[in-house]
Amino acid sequence: MNCAIEKMQILIFTHKVIKENSLAVHRNDALCHYCAQYWCVSFGACEAGVALHELVLVLALYSLTYANKEMVMESLSTILQNARQRAEQHGLPYAGALTPQEAQQVLNLAPAAQLVDVRTRAELELVGRVPNATHIEWAFYPGMVANPDFLAQLDKQVDHEVLVMFLCRTGGRSHNAAVLASQAGYAEAYNVLEGFEGESTADTKQRGQINGWKAAGLPWTNA
Repeated sequence: MNCAIEKMQILIFTHKVIKENSLAVHRNDALCHYCAQYWCVSFGACEAGVALHELVLVLALYSLTYANKEMVMESLSTILQNARQRAEQHGLPYAGALTPQEAQQVLNLAPAAQLVDVRTRAELELVGRVPNATHIEWAFYPGMVANPDFLAQLDKQVDHEVLVMFLCRTGGRSHNAAVLASQAGYAEAYNVLEGFEGESTADTKQRGQINGWKAAGLPWTNA
């Protein structure tokens, strides 16, 4: 049997055994020997050394993958637990409240999560926006007239099963959006505290310097 084909066979077999047994990282040694024996019986003892080498490489990659996934899930769980505790402490009627830094971490750790920016189109154009955020206006400029179709637009753009975070200028409109979303069945609705611009300075009344998304140095653009 061609050597390349033999290697492909053992890789496929290894993947199959790992998948069927849902092996943890620390149990890979036993699997390594087991698969090496399988190689010897199936393809000849002369290839045993090659088999063991291939298995060590494959299992090392799987070990790293599992370890990374566990670390990601632990980090995400900790962030969301902190957010839920804030919600409980302040009697918030939605899943939780995240700092801007935590919201960015959630986006990094959970690619399916969505950030919904509820500011006006004018704010996005004049002040800046978060790349790849979904935009649904809570109210329209000028006059800040409430958007009667907000929930309908949210339903169309954001699945009820995903984790959704709401962002506005300072955290007020996003709070209202999270409340409404939670009432509409979004079980994982979160408010991003401080908002995009954050508090204004006492002297100049300028925003984006004390706290908020921009002040935290998180990704944003004027484009």
